[in-house]
Amino acid sequence: SLLRNWAASIKIGYVVTEIVVKAVTMFGPRVGFLYIEANITDPEGRRLPGAVFLRGDSVAMLVELRTPSERYALLVRQSRTPAGGAIYELPAGMLDISGDFKGVAFKELQEELPALTGMFTAEHVRQLNHEPIWVSPGGSNERMGFYHLLVECAEEVVRGLHSTVGGLAQEGEHIQAAVVPWDELRYVPDGKLHIALSLLATCQRPEDQHKPILRKRN
Repeated sequence: SLLRNWAASIKIGYVVTEIVVKAVTMFGPRVGFLYIEANITDPEGRRLPGAVFLRGDSVAMLVELRTPSERYALLVRQSRTPAGGAIYELPAGMLDISGDFKGVAFKELQEELPALTGMFTAEHVRQLNHEPIWVSPGGSNERMGFYHLLVECAEEVVRGLHSTVGGLAQEGEHIQAAVVPWDELRYVPDGKLHIALSLLATCQRPEDQHKPILRKRN
């Protein structure tokens, strides 16, 4: 499906005469990532760079925690091999075969931040962008959908969420939650986070304002 979806995205006028699959990464029994090289020309007949990392679409979730006096984001800290170690970032995950961006966002929140279980439902997960955003089109076909979850709670709930663990250990995920004050988010070097903050800031219309969760955890 990775290769089929990419081939279906080729615009009219672009011509692909050859595709060479250079590497395949398996996720258990299914194909996870593909690295291909394509012989492709644009509508003017000019040859384009053809190296493509096919990983498909993904989602990222901005979790906002509000207390009566403070505002926080709930990030995850996990080790990333390309980054050379642990980093702080938004919870995120790859889209599955269903193509359901919101459904995957809800599932990833449950997997990566299980301490939030019972504090929200799928209806509280709000979409921030109408069209998926290209993340790194110079080398990858990944597009990302961004979502926002607002939880109103007491300070003791916020403290209880910090350093809780999540992720699927059998898939190499070892995740620790991190509560970060909202005004310190500008120091977190995660591109997903800053895109989400920018999208959230553009939601100014009253009908776009996210209704907070009223159900609080004891």
